[in-house]
Amino acid sequence: MRERRVNSRYDVSTTTLLKGRTSKSPKGERLLTFSTAGCGFCSLLDEFKLKVGDVLRCEFELDGMDPVKVSGAILFCNPYPIVGQIGRFYGIRFLGDSERLIKPIMDELEALNDRGQICLAQ
Repeated sequence: MRERRVNSRYDVSTTTLLKGRTSKSPKGERLLTFSTAGCGFCSLLDEFKLKVGDVLRCEFELDGMDPVKVSGAILFCNPYPIVGQIGRFYGIRFLGDSERLIKPIMDELEALNDRGQICLAQ
């Protein structure tokens, strides 16, 4: 199977350095993946019922940096196992001028990856 991704996607699920939330933030929402093109959140709560195409605001904060806010659209929503329960995994594609805005975050994630502190997502 051919890889469709153009941008490196990092597994940020285990780092506490990068925090993220959406404008539709439910309690328990968790940032799992991050790339130049988008990110992935999971949630246990059914109230976070976004549909493909819904647009929302995302805010990311990396230790020592000012928060970055970008718009994103729900690209997909899949069932996702979380601690013995089934939650939802939301893939979000960034919109507009997001690449320029998140470049400092991506630079730091690449450095963390080079030091072996985070890895590429599967």
